[in-house]
Amino acid sequence: MFKIDTLHITFQLCPRDVDVEVKDLHDLCSIVPAPGLRPFASNVFNDQVYLEQCKPLHGYAYGYAIVSKAWIEDTHTFKTVRCGSIFYGGNSNRPFLQFNGGGCKLLDFEKLAVVVEQMHKVRITRCDIAVDDVEGKHGTMLDVVEAYKKRQFTRRGNQPSISQVGDWISDTAPKGRTLYIGARTGTAMMRIYEKGKELGISVSPWIRYELELKAVDYVIPPSILTTPDRFFLSLNAFNTRFKPDFEHAKLVKKQKLVDLLEGEALWKHRVKYAKMQAGTVLFEQLAREGGDIGSLVLFAKSSKIKVDRLDKVVPMFDNEQIKE
Repeated sequence: MFKIDTLHITFQLCPRDVDVEVKDLHDLCSIVPAPGLRPFASNVFNDQVYLEQCKPLHGYAYGYAIVSKAWIEDTHTFKTVRCGSIFYGGNSNRPFLQFNGGGCKLLDFEKLAVVVEQMHKVRITRCDIAVDDVEGKHGTMLDVVEAYKKRQFTRRGNQPSISQVGDWISDTAPKGRTLYIGARTGTAMMRIYEKGKELGISVSPWIRYELELKAVDYVIPPSILTTPDRFFLSLNAFNTRFKPDFEHAKLVKKQKLVDLLEGEALWKHRVKYAKMQAGTVLFEQLAREGGDIGSLVLFAKSSKIKVDRLDKVVPMFDNEQIKE
């Protein structure tokens, strides 16, 4: 019922660019020094995919299309289908994989989740989850609008923006209508449209609901690959109508401040801010005392500033003078 329709992944930084001929995915894995890229060739992709050079995008130096051969029953021939792309070189040397709907059908998400979990500095930067209501059991497009008015799409207390595309005047709208709920540049946006009418079936009740998740403010975990339904259902109150009884999933907010490091790194962090906060006061006090280090030490003690750390807080002092 729930399926991943688009997937974007970036890998660990590569130490160098490459400029050699690439014939297949295994060649690419051997020349692009990205730990974990090789498992995609051996464990995640099936044998139906291969590479074709394409125009690089997003500031990358090299690009390859991931393509597959699809059997066309009517003509008894194979058709080349593009499943995604891989870009590398330049752009901070971070290889980038993207899969469209066709490519996602060829991925083994159980194996992919394990690979992503084990890889170093890999990020899922986008994951689209789709669910089809072919029979219209969960309402019409107008019902969705009414649900929005009732704030059923509210997320973390905020009502997302909404935009309408298509014919919203007539009752039938044979060419179909689309709703966008949420900002395209944000973490979560829902795209709801009449899929049956898009396919040319003018009286079809078929509605597709798509959730586009991006790693903007939150980390997208590997578990989304095996349990996309949990993330779709957890987004808002409206989505729970597809499966009222479910295990809640929560995105983890990115840490925006500097990591609170342990040991020496944490101490350096504390000293840095101690210099900013206490250094000026101590320097002014030293000037008041005419440069008398002894008086400064007494001032520090009375102010409960540890004397044995004055050499770190005020580095212009002579260490031996401070210890005396």
